[in-house]
Amino acid sequence: MRETDAAHAEPLVYLTQHHDRVGGINRCQLNGISSLQSELRTARSAGSASRRGTAYSGEGHGGGLWAAGAFLASASAMGTPTGFGASQDVMLMVLAATAAMGLFSMLLAIVFTWLRLPLPRLFAGGAATLLSGSIAALKVSGAGWTGSVVIAAAYTACGMAAGMLLSALHAVSARRCDDGAGTPAAFKAAAISAALLLLLPAAVRMSEDIGEAMAGEAADYALAPPPSGQGGYQAFTYGSGSDRREEFAEGAMLVSRTADARSLLPSWSPLKSLYWGFEPARLPLNGTAWLPDGEEPVPLVLLVHGNHLAEQDSDKGYAYLGEMLASRGYAAVSVDENFLNYSVWSDIPEDDMLLRSWLLLRHLEQLAEWAEQPDNPFYGRIDLSRTALIGHSRGGQAAAMAADASRWFGSGVDGVCIRAVAALAPTDTITDGERAQLSGVSYLVLQGGRDADLTDFYGERQYNRTAIEPDSDAFKAAVYIPEANHSRFNSDWGTMDNSLPGGLLLSQKGLLSGEEQRAAASYFISAFMDAVFRSDAEARDRIRNPGDSLPGFRSPGYSIQYEDGSYRMLQDFEKAGDPPSLPAAEAAPGLSAAVEPVPSRSGGGQDSLAGVFSWAAGSGEDYYRIRLEEPPVIQPAGGITFSAANRSMDLCDADGSACQPQEITATVRLTDADGQFSQAAVGPISPPEAPRYLRMSWLAEGWSKGKYKAAAASVLHSYRMPLKLFAMLNPSLDTDGLVSVEIRFRSAGSGPGKLMLDNIGLYGPDFSKSSISPPG
Repeated sequence: MRETDAAHAEPLVYLTQHHDRVGGINRCQLNGISSLQSELRTARSAGSASRRGTAYSGEGHGGGLWAAGAFLASASAMGTPTGFGASQDVMLMVLAATAAMGLFSMLLAIVFTWLRLPLPRLFAGGAATLLSGSIAALKVSGAGWTGSVVIAAAYTACGMAAGMLLSALHAVSARRCDDGAGTPAAFKAAAISAALLLLLPAAVRMSEDIGEAMAGEAADYALAPPPSGQGGYQAFTYGSGSDRREEFAEGAMLVSRTADARSLLPSWSPLKSLYWGFEPARLPLNGTAWLPDGEEPVPLVLLVHGNHLAEQDSDKGYAYLGEMLASRGYAAVSVDENFLNYSVWSDIPEDDMLLRSWLLLRHLEQLAEWAEQPDNPFYGRIDLSRTALIGHSRGGQAAAMAADASRWFGSGVDGVCIRAVAALAPTDTITDGERAQLSGVSYLVLQGGRDADLTDFYGERQYNRTAIEPDSDAFKAAVYIPEANHSRFNSDWGTMDNSLPGGLLLSQKGLLSGEEQRAAASYFISAFMDAVFRSDAEARDRIRNPGDSLPGFRSPGYSIQYEDGSYRMLQDFEKAGDPPSLPAAEAAPGLSAAVEPVPSRSGGGQDSLAGVFSWAAGSGEDYYRIRLEEPPVIQPAGGITFSAANRSMDLCDADGSACQPQEITATVRLTDADGQFSQAAVGPISPPEAPRYLRMSWLAEGWSKGKYKAAAASVLHSYRMPLKLFAMLNPSLDTDGLVSVEIRFRSAGSGPGKLMLDNIGLYGPDFSKSSISPPG
């Protein structure tokens, strides 16, 4: 020990032993020094505590950091469930995080001590540990480095501030205890920690509930759910009889056979076998059924979920559709394919799309067998010639693949005719080099404009590949709901499209609430089923025009494409050659015209071509005119149809300047051989708005490789202009002798503009030819 250190450590001894150096010390001086020693010992005690605080932290400082770390751990646990239950997951994750924080905080404190940094070392170590953990959690969620560091630093600063506040409160409490009042600090710290630990899951759920409440504030596009049917129904389950879920084990009304999927699923984790209790050779066929009361056979509708956390029962999230359909006279079954989903223990199978669609076919086989067994509740009650499939996310693609089963499996299921497919925000991946090509099947797709999982409208590609035979009663519709997301089509998937904790950064403002989004799904799906199986022309109109708007005017917010067997295309731009060029037609002088792929939000194509027209500011009214080689036959109940989208935002992007794209006003003009013409206005074609996915827009730059930075989606909308409207506007028009169809357009403010046109044609009356009687 150096002399200076000794002097600080024990001043009286030092001075006594070295009095000769200061010329000696008399007794009075020693008495004074003795008094000083007493004071310094008191100061030393306080200084020692202070130095301990510098080295290790005050008792309260670490509490705020622990609470922040525990909340992060709790959110992460709820985003990656293990299957043991939310409470156990949270407890284990928080305990693990606490141990990790304690260990790394101590190690960093030792490093800081070795470096002789003037810091409260344990406190600084805890802060560094929380910062690193927060950055890692955000990176796993998809955030970029900049966003991860900034948000993690802000979060850590909040934890530090909370810790300092706790430390101040602890100091006040300690002084009260020294005075003989108050509760022991250790007991209070333990009580607070226990309370926080128990409240963490509730805090995470509360953040979701707050987001749900915010979502309902801007529900401009909400639809009333369809009225419930008057019929009763019974609900029951079928399953393997030995499943980990009670409703598919002893609680199952019917015991189903198993499916041997070894050829499609060659590898299977032992952990999966341990958790699920089966192997690929005996995959279960589990389902929840809603069967209408009565004795007559009714259409069958299968519902299948997509990829979510395997430990959460996704099939339960479509009970709202099953109950609605059963009350309206349809037999519905929600099938369980959760064992194919992602798990914290294992990833999804490599060929999961094949498996998902293949399992749907096995369910249909099982139901077909039961329909022939006299002692079975399905006996004589399901009409397999009137079958529909509904799928969500990957389930939406699986439904389309099952309806096109011969492309992958050689054939479908004997005796089963799939007449309709409905998809909720589906995927559209290439499987074994193929994509589904539907024909003779009615198709409906719903997509949310705020879908943070699938930001592209993949279902529009399937819509474009679905062939509608002329004069058939099949039809197809694509519905784009700007303020819907991905998860809320399922009542059990939560309110966020990303798992926690990253999902907390998704913007909830303006979204449809879960109840409103599922009401919209019920509205369109009920109308779709009635149109397909009851040949209900009004149901088709409910799909085309959910807001009961005037002809030529779109319902607020929705973009809806539609085509049926009565359509006769005059121009769909698909035969534009290679490279694409504008087919023979007339366009206004100075109008720039080209044929381009219909773009997706991320920049790819939508398996379709369209005509794209752009013009400069002040160019006046432009037009695109199609000459008819011979007068078309248009029935009085028919009219003119075309699809359009405002792409004026592209002009802003071209020069990088900030601008406000303008609405486009359009009219349709019909001209006969005598030169008589009639024209009707189309409602304003508004430019789309770029969705805001994240609470802080600057985060989009690096999130998931720019996934949320993409531009507004230019989604086409189908307009229908009835022939009787043109005849009413000009009674002299010879509707049987038309020689041209012309679409005229200009920017509302005489500025530059860009318009995408597609599927210009004629439509006839809605077909109602089906000889099949209504269900139930």
